[in-house]
Amino acid sequence: MENNDFFYTVWRKQRELTLKDVSDYIHISVANLCRFERKKLKNQKAYEAIKKKYDSYIQEYDTLKKN
Repeated sequence: MENNDFFYTVWRKQRELTLKDVSDYIHISVANLCRFERKKLKNQKAYEAIKKKYDSYIQEYDTLKKN
């Protein structure tokens, strides 16, 4: 998944999840997760790591909600 047009923020808000909900699950601070969603994270390695964890969370969340 690509972080275009704030995809992650929209996805999270459509499911009424808070930054805290996501940060607790993927073990990233709320501040860094917020920077990631707003595209303000400057460290490219951290950005890629958060993106990978967030994508994994989205897949798990959607799979669990379908069942």
